[in-house]
Amino acid sequence: MPDKRLNKLTDRKIRSLIKADRAVKISDGGGLTFNISQAGYSFWQLRYSFGGQRREVHIGSFDDFALIKARSERHRLRAILKDPENPQDPARVKKAEKASSALIAANPDTFQALAEDWLENMVRDKIEKPEIVERTLRNWIWPVIGDLPVNAIEPMQIVACLRKIVAGGAPTVANDARRQIQKIFDYGVIMQVVAVNPAAQITQQIAGSEETSRDRWLELGEIKKLFKKMETERDWFGRDNELMFRLLLMLGVRKGELIAARWDEFDDDTATWTIPKARIKTRKKGAADFKVPLPPQAAEIFDELYARAGESDYVLPARRITHRSRSRNLGHISPDTLNFALARLDHGLDHFTVHDLRRTTRTQLSALGIPFAVAERCLNHKLPGQGEIYDRHDFLEQRQAALQRWCDVLDVLVDEGITAAREFIGGADVIDLRLIA
Repeated sequence: MPDKRLNKLTDRKIRSLIKADRAVKISDGGGLTFNISQAGYSFWQLRYSFGGQRREVHIGSFDDFALIKARSERHRLRAILKDPENPQDPARVKKAEKASSALIAANPDTFQALAEDWLENMVRDKIEKPEIVERTLRNWIWPVIGDLPVNAIEPMQIVACLRKIVAGGAPTVANDARRQIQKIFDYGVIMQVVAVNPAAQITQQIAGSEETSRDRWLELGEIKKLFKKMETERDWFGRDNELMFRLLLMLGVRKGELIAARWDEFDDDTATWTIPKARIKTRKKGAADFKVPLPPQAAEIFDELYARAGESDYVLPARRITHRSRSRNLGHISPDTLNFALARLDHGLDHFTVHDLRRTTRTQLSALGIPFAVAERCLNHKLPGQGEIYDRHDFLEQRQAALQRWCDVLDVLVDEGITAAREFIGGADVIDLRLIA
């Protein structure tokens, strides 16, 4: 049922108030008010309580904030206010954002200013996942070259930026950053902000960002150790993070598919989760949504997450929103959340990444004797050769059985130990002993 306390106004109502040309203050619900001053200035305010005091914050003029945009800003600011981990005063957040915007405006010739202009005109609202581009700029590029005058940046400064990313263990991010920098400077040339593109001749080899295929996966003993460490460190590691790691191992889905999941994608009657094709990495023309069968163990975790999500539409709602994330408006947790959590966890295992959990699931499915095509479909991989063209069967029932058996292995591993789990795996019809060492 929609909340009748929210969204009381309509565009038609607002325009009639403006046309009436009189002072007014009217609520849209949730603390959001539309105002017209005696001088005829129309603007939005948000009323709220912080630290036991009633406060108001100016959101912006009606010219800058249409009704739908004002409601989005209300949602964002109230999320900041109610963040259980780090509640902040929306007025202070808005003040910090204004100061940041003023700094960029005062330095229009910096690389960050050019990048912001490129984002606004070439990226936002024009690609499906602009937040990925913005995250690379914000976390990796702007801290190094963002404040430099755009016409003074030399190729070696860009190379140094990229090599710093590689040194941080992220060659894939370095390649994304290299392409973005090149596109930004290309845009600058077109807009006659710079004469030449200093990044045009920088290759993967020069940047030191050549990627190599990874083959890391977790053995059963490592999985058990990881589970135990997450449990004992739960107070600071976070129960949500622990549940996400378990789901990634159970289902073999991609991190991005899980963190952006919405509750309306789940069907309790069929015990399935349908991932929209727009969120699937390997999507192509004519591709369909991907249906993930949910073993009871996974469904139980989603039930717990539902109780923890409150009224959010997202399975994993955003935990905090800062001025850095104002343009992203994700609604769900940051793509970096699990990466940061894993980096802080002293698990004592050889280095592995979040994506290596997906490789672990695929490897252990082979160990269970799951047929190749079924195991590939479990991870929504394309079949090699002509298989993808001629074989359109989604193997839903077989995938359900495969994931169920893998979840059962994890249960035995946790409850009875490594030896029992290996014996359980040994009950499969086909098994490659090399994969369960």
